[in-house]
Amino acid sequence: MSQQLSKKPTGFYPLAVNIIHLQKNYSGYFDLQEIVVFEWFMVKANSFKKYNEFYYSIRRICEETFIKKARLDTILSRFSELGIISFTTKGMPKQHHFQVNKNRVLEHLPLIYKLSEKDKLLTFFNKQLPEKSKHKEYYKNSEEDIIEEKKGLLSEKEFSDSGPFLDLDTAESNINSAEAKAIQNENDQQKLRSIQEEETRQLEKSIEHQQLLNELYSQRVALHNLKGKRGKPLTKLAFTNNDKFRLYKLFERFDEREILASFTAYIDEVISSTTKSPIKKVVSYFLAADHEDEFSTFLTYLNKYTATYGYDLPSNDW
Repeated sequence: MSQQLSKKPTGFYPLAVNIIHLQKNYSGYFDLQEIVVFEWFMVKANSFKKYNEFYYSIRRICEETFIKKARLDTILSRFSELGIISFTTKGMPKQHHFQVNKNRVLEHLPLIYKLSEKDKLLTFFNKQLPEKSKHKEYYKNSEEDIIEEKKGLLSEKEFSDSGPFLDLDTAESNINSAEAKAIQNENDQQKLRSIQEEETRQLEKSIEHQQLLNELYSQRVALHNLKGKRGKPLTKLAFTNNDKFRLYKLFERFDEREILASFTAYIDEVISSTTKSPIKKVVSYFLAADHEDEFSTFLTYLNKYTATYGYDLPSNDW
């Protein structure tokens, strides 16, 4: 019975911290949360050994270390002041780029650890940490690099045995799941960024198109006021967000002169209309599409312009 109790658990073992190693190895220079972050950086420095820098989101560090953001910010500031790490925020989207300073880590070993085995500590950390590269390279969070990171983490048996964390082998399935989720999240974020960038580009291009229609509208209103008995107020056309995207697509599919010609016939009819039920959304109706996504109103008035207008097609010189 006593022999069974003395055996080390081989199956389910929920405890993550080895109190004996913690008390034996660390001097008290760091508190427990600082130790967790310190060892996290040592593992990452080894996993990304071939890079001068690597980037990691603060949110992801919090998830992996179970440390709240406010506390993590304090720890990162202290490590930075000690020179153990340095970091900058850059890129799109902005990310924290980290660098572990090997020389400063080695200088702090007498403060961080109890030096009962000084030579072994120096040998271990000399192997664990990368030398500074002359050429900066950046960790890109690609699927291959994340897999490489996982392999590096799992291969560091000596590191995990000497620190407060235990049983990395039994955690492999959790790491696989976490890394797969991280890859999927990164892919989803990249797709979202691509969609947002494309939408922004289309909206910016649509501003030029809106200006063209507004200039033409002003000219047609001025011409109507010279001829008509009742003048029209000179205002700007109103564009909804959907109108802006539709306008971008219209200019992508048709020639600018055709669009201005069709809009001339359309806006002339709108201005001169005496109906009691005028069109409330002038631009939206012009850009309306049928069930096959054809610009039916545009095509109708382009045909009308061709059939009834006898002067030159409008141009950008208007």
